Order: sequence, then structure tokens, then C-alpha cells
Amino acid sequence: MTPVHSFCIGSRDRRQRQRIFARHAAGLFAAILCGEILWGIGVGWLMLRLRHWVRDPRIEVMLSILTPFAAYWPPQHFGGSGVLATVTAAFISAGTASD
Repeated sequence: MTPVHSFCIGSRDRRQRQRIFARHAAGLFAAILCGEILWGIGVGWLMLRLRHWVRDPRIEVMLSILTPFAAYWPPQHFGGSGVLATVTAAFISAGTASD
């Protein structure tokens, strides 16, 4: 086997590994994206239901202040950014607050 031939084999393997890595990274990104959106929807919905159930203004304000923190910290702890979950929770809470 000549050095040129072994270089071609090595570069082909490297390209294949890069494609596998790119597919893995894209899948991981999509999983994190979907997970954060689902977490934000869940936290927003739960906090909104709690605020409607409580009916005490002081506790409602406390729950509304805690909502972004509850949406942000768990995804941040598990390797996501948490920002998307926080924004999603805010849209869910604000969009249906008049119910």
C-alpha cells in the first residue's frame, strides 16, 4: 500500500466520521430544542393553572415571578440553554392569562 493510497483511505474514513458526527449533532440539537419547548409548555400551563386555582393575589404574584426560574433552571442543569423554555413558558402564561 502506497502512502497516497493510505491517505485516501484515511481521508474517506475521516469524511464518514464527520458525516456521522454532523448527524448526531443535528439529532441532539433537535432533541434539546423539542425538549425545551415541551418543558416550557408544561411549566407555563402548570403555573397558569396554579395561579387560577389559588385566587390569592400575593400567591399569584409569587407564582408569576417564579415561573421563569422554574422554566429556566432544569434545562440549564441538563445541558440545554433554558432560554427557549423560559420564552415558551412566558408565551403560554401570557397568552392565556385572561382565561
